[in-house]
Amino acid sequence: MPYESIPGVGATYLDGAFQTVVTSDQPRILVLGTSSGGNSYNIFQINSVGDAEDEFGSDSELMKPVHEALEQGSDNIAVMRIGGKKGSFTLTDGNGGELKLVPEKQDDDVLTQLSLFLEVDGGELRISIFDQDREEWIYDSDEARVLDTGLVDVVNSDFDLMVTDLNTLTFPSDPLDPTNAPTLDVWADAANDPEDFMDDTAAASLDADVVIVGVAGEDGEDMCAMERYACLTNGYQFLDYEDADILIPAGTFVDTLNQASGAELSFADFNAGEPGLPVVGTEDDGLGFLWQYEYRGKPYTVFFEREDPYSNDASDYDTTVTNNGSDIIFEPHDDIGDLASIVRVRAEADANVTAGNETVTVSAIDGFIDVRVGFENAATTHTQFASALTVASVMGKLIFSDVDVSAGPATVLVAIDQQLTSTAGGDVANASVILDDLLTGEETPSGVLKRLLLGEDAEVRECHFGHQLATACMKASTTWSTMLGCISTSAPEAYSRPKVAEWVGQEPDYTVTGTDLSVPDAGAAGEGLLGIKFHSGAAGYRSKQIKTGGSGSEGYAYGGYILTKGAALPTDFPYGVSDDDEATDAKGKPVDIGKHLLVTASWPILSNGFDGGSEYRGSLCGTLAGKLTVTSEKEEPIGINGVLPGIRRPPRMRTPLINSLAKLRFISTRRETGLGHILVSVKTAAHPDSDYARLSTIRSVNREISGIRNICKPYIGKEFSSTRLASLQTAIDGFLRAEKEAGFNQGAVAQMAYTRQDKIMGRLTIKLKMIPPFSIEAITIETTLAAEESELTL
Repeated sequence: MPYESIPGVGATYLDGAFQTVVTSDQPRILVLGTSSGGNSYNIFQINSVGDAEDEFGSDSELMKPVHEALEQGSDNIAVMRIGGKKGSFTLTDGNGGELKLVPEKQDDDVLTQLSLFLEVDGGELRISIFDQDREEWIYDSDEARVLDTGLVDVVNSDFDLMVTDLNTLTFPSDPLDPTNAPTLDVWADAANDPEDFMDDTAAASLDADVVIVGVAGEDGEDMCAMERYACLTNGYQFLDYEDADILIPAGTFVDTLNQASGAELSFADFNAGEPGLPVVGTEDDGLGFLWQYEYRGKPYTVFFEREDPYSNDASDYDTTVTNNGSDIIFEPHDDIGDLASIVRVRAEADANVTAGNETVTVSAIDGFIDVRVGFENAATTHTQFASALTVASVMGKLIFSDVDVSAGPATVLVAIDQQLTSTAGGDVANASVILDDLLTGEETPSGVLKRLLLGEDAEVRECHFGHQLATACMKASTTWSTMLGCISTSAPEAYSRPKVAEWVGQEPDYTVTGTDLSVPDAGAAGEGLLGIKFHSGAAGYRSKQIKTGGSGSEGYAYGGYILTKGAALPTDFPYGVSDDDEATDAKGKPVDIGKHLLVTASWPILSNGFDGGSEYRGSLCGTLAGKLTVTSEKEEPIGINGVLPGIRRPPRMRTPLINSLAKLRFISTRRETGLGHILVSVKTAAHPDSDYARLSTIRSVNREISGIRNICKPYIGKEFSSTRLASLQTAIDGFLRAEKEAGFNQGAVAQMAYTRQDKIMGRLTIKLKMIPPFSIEAITIETTLAAEESELTL
């Protein structure tokens, strides 16, 4: 208001909602992040900012990097929503038959969107589902109203709604008018009864024992670090063979603490000893030790509190359960270690089970490894129960070494529901493992649990968001599309100079060991951002790289992000961090995946169109990514090339700190008189001894690789003949010459190579060797004086 002291009703006109992004041949930015709604794990290309905000919300975290990149001139941006947990709706009849619906959409309001129709005709049950938001059918078991869309998973396990088989029944209402039908949340409301939706004739035939359970989904907008790591694992996999040039995982930070870097997380504190997750944003919100397994193409993630969980003595978790006057002692195998802390044993009556043929099922429920024994009601004895767990079930054998019945073996079993407890005091065992079902909300198959129970300590690894991103970019770059990842440090606690200096910290006290620079011991460690071992090095980290005179207690200076080899892992893909398990290239050098990673360390005030137009403190990731899309690959975005519109007042720090950040491969900003705020030296996170430390080098190499890939694609599937190879060689040579003239290389040669066996198998190798652009970063002016003009020679 122009007259703020005069009461009245003002108005503000916010612009930018109608902004249309016309995609171009710029590099493509892909943002992965959370939102309160929208499609999950699918790439959404932004052609209209308004459409993206309608889908994901104008204030969602994944829209921030979008607006930051737009401010720099980027016009090729896509987003992918990660996270969220699926809801479910279950009907169970009096005989144990079950009908379960699991919508694909991962939102907290999914049950309010769908309506269920059950139609009985001649004893056959027809199931249909109507989407009230879309006003269209999305499922029909007869596939007459619609073919299966895959938008909802329907599992019918002998479900029978009716006691009396009616000739014709439509429940709950006429499918010819589906828009007026009750939604699943109304069905699941305890105040309602299925009879409320039926006419008197149908209601009289209804199975009175039908139980309705509705479980709301979660939007996943606020995820703890371990949830986000698991969801990013899924998100990165969904990028397989998708096109992107720069990845930004919003909400992830390279300084998120993990157990290996001093997080000191106690999983028992998360949920009073039972399986649970930490409160987002608290000091407990860090990363545990990682175990992953790929089953039927999907990755599953488990976090342990300890690095050596399988070595822990599981006998501490023995429990004694008094049942019908007798004791049953459950003794888990020692080699399942800490997994015993989340085992829950249940015995349940099952009308379909006969004495002596008890069933054992093992599943992940609410974070527990849930062992259920189905027995004939009032007929199974303790001895039969013990036999079922230790003999009749493979999974039972993996969990228990024995189930001991100390007295009354013929005593009839009554229902029990117990978590394993410690013999010392009998308290409930403190959970020290977090399963995938808690992290993602997805059901964990028994095949995954079986492999988890057979695990070893060597499969449990340290994990880190930056390393995870770099691994994903390396996989893409070496397989289908070159990618760079952009990730930030977390924000400083406050923005005064002392607080910012504390946030940045201090470099390690390096020393020379033999011919290499090293961090001699823990007392010489760096502090703050300058103490992150992947950038600065740390005592004991990568000590094997010290060529002479080193010991295991010293650390290789400047650390490094190195690809995990993964020979001892249960998956075909490498995960986690281990300096004892580093992959090497054909020349024997460690595979430095830091070349695919850019790490920012600045939190300026950003002004852009986010949430209708706003100012906020934010990371530099979106801004940097946007700047790269408008900067030629042969140039560095520094100096006049690195001017950043739309930012002001970055964290104030003294020049020595800016220099230290640049030295350790962090990207920050400074103010240049006459220009404004500019990027300081923009290096990749590759170790200083890598050939790919310069950004223009990796970008130019990526450009040439992408160009050669595009040339080679039309040749896939063609005959392996000398004519074809000559044609391919000519095309590649012409491309490289054109790139040299344009300045993207200073000379490059490509040579095709193959053996007789390669030809038989259809394999061709192209060896590229190139001179990068070597953009100018620093100019030194050496000045001397002369007394006479005749002395003006150099």
